[in-house]
Amino acid sequence: MRPPRSPDDVQRLAESRRVNMDRAQRMIDNWTDRLFAKLDRQSDGEASQMRAEARRALAASPSLWETPSGQRLRAFAACLALPPAWHSPTLDEARQAYIVARRRALRPDASLLPGDEAALARLPDALDYTPLYFGKKSA
Repeated sequence: MRPPRSPDDVQRLAESRRVNMDRAQRMIDNWTDRLFAKLDRQSDGEASQMRAEARRALAASPSLWETPSGQRLRAFAACLALPPAWHSPTLDEARQAYIVARRRALRPDASLLPGDEAALARLPDALDYTPLYFGKKSA
């Protein structure tokens, strides 16, 4: 059995709706391939190179915090005397909790999807967060 390629809550929802995961994955792969083919034509092959680099980087590094950039960021945070859990919640957790909290603020009677309650429990004040983004400046 291959490892799941989607978050657990999405996988459970798909199983409850009897979605054929192999067929859905083939459809997503097809869309992705078509998108990158189009981007390749527009960028003279640069999109495929970037896609391959991203795949290699993800496969090579189990933790982004152990990469040279991640280590520099941790050293920078240590100089600022940030609390030990400064990198928590993760961006994915904050994004998911923010979406749920925003939807509930707009429609208090909106139904919750699988995983929504857990997201809010991890970050009940998601609407109060101000995300900070760090990245490399392209040359």
